Parts: sequence; structure tokens; C-alpha cells
Amino acid sequence: MSNQVSNTALRQHKKDAIQVKVALLGLNRVTASLGLALHEYSNRPNSAVLFTVLGRDDDNDTMRLAQQKGAIDNFNKNYAQVVGDADMIFLNTPMGQHEEVFARLGETLKPGAVVIDLSPLKQPGVALAKRFFPRDMHDKPTAYLVGATPLVGYDALYTVDNSIDNAKEFLFRNSDILIAPDATVPSEAVKVVTDIADFLNMTPRFMDPGEHDALTGITEGMPALLALALMSVIARSPSKSDFLRAANFNFGGSVHSLHDLTPQDLAMMTQPNRVSLRQHLDQVIATLENIKQMLVDSDDMIFPTYASGVLDAMGEWEVRREKNHWDYDTGSADVRTVQPGFGIGQMFVPKFRRKDKQDED
Repeated sequence: MSNQVSNTALRQHKKDAIQVKVALLGLNRVTASLGLALHEYSNRPNSAVLFTVLGRDDDNDTMRLAQQKGAIDNFNKNYAQVVGDADMIFLNTPMGQHEEVFARLGETLKPGAVVIDLSPLKQPGVALAKRFFPRDMHDKPTAYLVGATPLVGYDALYTVDNSIDNAKEFLFRNSDILIAPDATVPSEAVKVVTDIADFLNMTPRFMDPGEHDALTGITEGMPALLALALMSVIARSPSKSDFLRAANFNFGGSVHSLHDLTPQDLAMMTQPNRVSLRQHLDQVIATLENIKQMLVDSDDMIFPTYASGVLDAMGEWEVRREKNHWDYDTGSADVRTVQPGFGIGQMFVPKFRRKDKQDED
């Protein structure tokens, strides 16, 4: 039975359910898993929300595969066809394309739409949304951007292949989602994202875009820079051909973060965060110098002792990540601080304004 037939039957069965239209821009393991998870939630007997998911990607085969896997109900390369009627848009396009993408969104977003930015850095998207998103006659935005980074579950932590083939409906279950809205975004728009987190059994962790980007500078930007440096060392070596011919899966995993990136993507991932990255690079360089000294030191126990401490720290991280048990600092907000009563149920109201009693009188 096709997705279209089964979803039609589901809607007839759940006539009173809230109908939510979702657009996925940029299809890979992350967005396809979100699509699968939203469909799984719609299929639950007690679900009061039914999601229709449309997809867009630059690659036709990728769109067809996403539909075959059940991640999306339909697809189209035309932004207006995918975004124009969407209540919620997950943005997962390469950062090097963002100026063009945000300009297109500004032309097609309907009033009240919420764009969930899945990019590694959130501050560039905030600036682009202020430039391109539609505004009303009072110069107030009529569509909203909320930065979010869903963290994969422990079982998928070491899967470097980010293709749709590795999409799973439970990819994010029992993990965190980092939510980083600009201070000007209304809480009702943020509540839309926390509702999705609740549907997917994720724990929201709130921070501002700058704090988010400082964290992902080392967890996302630094691996890309280290991969770039490793690839550069080999590419410039007189033994380049021999090294590349001998490269195996360990090397592939080390440089995999470069696989789908363009020079423009790398620039957008690093240059807006250059101050934080320079500090991290100084620390990495100092650490590599220390390791280099250990390798030339006559004491054979220095390096194993150092490595033991690092591997212990890694083991502790893995245990915490598997259980998703963390001691958050006091600066991290809790989902209960978000105003209840809005979110998915109110997302169709332009500018997130509820009709109150005085409006009825």
C-alpha cells in the first residue's frame, strides 16, 4: 500500500486530528529520520496530530529514495510547491547555499510558518532570516526561525554514513535536542519545536545561538578542520599516491566530514565562528606538540599513561551518552519554562496570536 493511500485512510479515521504540513529541505539521514519519526507518531492510535511530509533535494534519486523509505509523502524541486503551504520547515541545506535558500523562503513562507534550522551554526541563519523572511505592514516578522540540533542516539553515534540508507524512525529517541532561538522569536514558535521534541521522546536543552555555535565550533567545525588538515598533509606529500592507495576505513572515517562539503560550505561553517575556532586550534596544536614530545621522550610510560587518561574520559562520555544522563549547569533551561498551550495546536495562527475573550465580544 502506498504512503498516499495509507495516509488518506488514516485521515478519514482521525477526522478530528490536527493536520500539520511539514517540509524537509535537504534530504539525508537526519531529515529522513525526522520524516519517519513524524509518520510513526501519526500512526499511533492515540495521536491527535497527523503529519504530511513533503521533501526537496537537489538530487532526484535522493528524493525518490526518501519517498520509497516512507520518510516523505511526496517531493518536488520547486520551493513554492514544497514550502508554500507548509506549517513547519526543517532546513538542512548546505550552508554555502543559505543566502539563496533564505531568499527563496522569504518569497514562499506563509504567515505563521516555523523554519527549524538544522545547520551546524545558528547565528548566520538568524541574520539571514532578518534579511529575507516576510514582514507585515508594521515591519513585524510573519514567519519565524528557530535553530535546533537533534543529537542522535548512542547506537548511531559512530555511524559516519549520513545517507538516507541509514535513516531510522528512532534515530533521536531518548537523546537531547539543542534549541537555540534568537531572543526576538516568540515563545509560541519555540514551543512548536519542543512539541516535536516531545513527540520524538527527546529532551530539549535551551541556549542562545552564540552559545550553541561556541559548542558546535569544537564538535562540528573542529572535526572538519582536522580532516582538512589530514587530507592536506597527504595531498602535499611526495608519497601522496602510496598513502592514498593504502588508505582504508579508518582514514575514510577520519576525513568523511569533508565528503559532502564544498569550499563555500567550509567557509560558512568556520568563518562566522573564527574566534572560537582559533582558541580551539591553539589548544589542539599545543596538545599535538605535547604528544609529539611524548613520542620522543625516553620514558616509555609517559604516552601510555596520557592515553589511558584520555580513553577513560572517552569511556565516561560513552556511558553518559548511552544513558543520556548529564549534570546540566544552571544556565540550561528546562522544557517546562516554555509557555504551555501553544505549539503545534496554535501554529496556524498568523503571528502566533490567540483569539482572546475581548476579541469575541
